[in-house]
Amino acid sequence: MNALTALLSESLDYAGLFPPAALPMAEAWREFRRQLTMGERWLLGGFVCPAARLEELAVCVEADDGPLPLVLLAARPDGPDGGARLAEDQARWRAFEGRFPDRAQLRGWEIRLPDVAAEGLESLLAVGAEQLPGECPLFWEPDPAWDEERLEGLGQALAAQRLVSRRHGYKLRCGGTRAEDFPSVPRVAWVLGLVRRHELPLKLTAGLHHPLRHYRPEPGVWMHGFLNVYLAALAARSHGLESRDLEAILGETRADAFRQRPDRLSWRELTVDIVEIRESRAWLAGLGSCSVDEPVADLQALGWLPRSSTESEGT
Repeated sequence: MNALTALLSESLDYAGLFPPAALPMAEAWREFRRQLTMGERWLLGGFVCPAARLEELAVCVEADDGPLPLVLLAARPDGPDGGARLAEDQARWRAFEGRFPDRAQLRGWEIRLPDVAAEGLESLLAVGAEQLPGECPLFWEPDPAWDEERLEGLGQALAAQRLVSRRHGYKLRCGGTRAEDFPSVPRVAWVLGLVRRHELPLKLTAGLHHPLRHYRPEPGVWMHGFLNVYLAALAARSHGLESRDLEAILGETRADAFRQRPDRLSWRELTVDIVEIRESRAWLAGLGSCSVDEPVADLQALGWLPRSSTESEGT
């Protein structure tokens, strides 16, 4: 295993059900299964599915005989009945698991946070762990409109709850269908500093189809690159870089500023070695993307992946 495969192995959760792809369930599952037969299947993690649609998924996979690695989106636990909605999702998962006992594999839960006051965050996180029991991680996604004070409170609450259950982590949304869905470079840098300070696992999602930061005329926005974000996250964790230095990595658009070697990945003069990368996978969970072909094609165009890779390159 080289530095790139150490970083990207099983890191891409396929989210074809969601925009901009927004495929029907049967078509999304067929695409995921197709990708599992390709040379770059070592990149794939789980199939992202709302727990509320598990029965629909069950119909689509009935005739399959392969594994069912899943990342489940839980109901947003709003109001006094929020815990009950999480419990219903857990029941849906147990029913699905019982139907496919030797195939179903739950890789994690992802939960959008309601508009909860700071003093209620810890109790809400505790309810989540109670109603969604097990060993897999729980990644909590704040509203993009939350300011730094509220996000700092979330970081503190997650860190406190990790003393009870190590399952809790932070989910960072990096894009969407509208220009305003894409967080700024300073915002992403600040969040990377937050998760480093509180030693939180990190899951990324949305707007990260391509490895390098680039401008997209539609929706008229600079899109983050997953190599930019990964390298910045690694640099924050391994080198203790602060926001200004992280912003330089996140804002980089030159392909030749990034380099890979078998034992390390680099941005300009900053290097993260393979040992640091391997250690990072305990907390850098990967990203959700509605495309697999785009990141693979871009990495091939950069010369980071061969044009026709084989299974051995992912081992």
